Amino acid sequence: MRWGVFVVFLFVAIVLDTAFMQVFAVRGIWPAATPGLVTFVALYAARGQALWAAVLAGFLVDCTSTSLAFFDGVWPYQMIGPSILGFVVGTQLVLPLRSMVIRKNPLSLGLVTALFGLIAMLVTTAIFSARGWYAGTQPPWAGNSSALGHMGNEALRAIASGAFAVLLAIPFNTSLGAFGFAGTSPWSPRR
Repeated sequence: MRWGVFVVFLFVAIVLDTAFMQVFAVRGIWPAATPGLVTFVALYAARGQALWAAVLAGFLVDCTSTSLAFFDGVWPYQMIGPSILGFVVGTQLVLPLRSMVIRKNPLSLGLVTALFGLIAMLVTTAIFSARGWYAGTQPPWAGNSSALGHMGNEALRAIASGAFAVLLAIPFNTSLGAFGFAGTSPWSPRR
């Protein structure tokens, strides 16, 4: 995998997620492009490269997410780690699935991205719930809803991200050569 190409695509996805994707919001739910990119890389890259790509993407999501910002008085600070762990666990789910799906099919990318997002949501919600047990800390959903309400919204967001990944599959599949991915991989010679 060519890391320079991945970083460019990752920065484009992060900028889309932070500045543009809210345009598609329906009742406060909008898709994200970053899970689709991480899932695409996990479908084609070697195991170690896919996991490091998930760590890098999760780090940037943690740094740029406004919903994960906490306030200490008037100063916001970001909690680094929940999205990293969620993306790594989601990638661990995708790695065994890549030999079972037709990787160039846009619907496969959409379905696997939705599964990736659901697993990442479970991990991040568990981390924020555990952190909320400490005195003086609150999870991001403390003022708006319960943990189940938050999980429902995030599950809908994961499904929306999967639907958006179907559209992202077209530019991703045309850029296989730029990423340095071959049409076939050692673990799946038929696909």
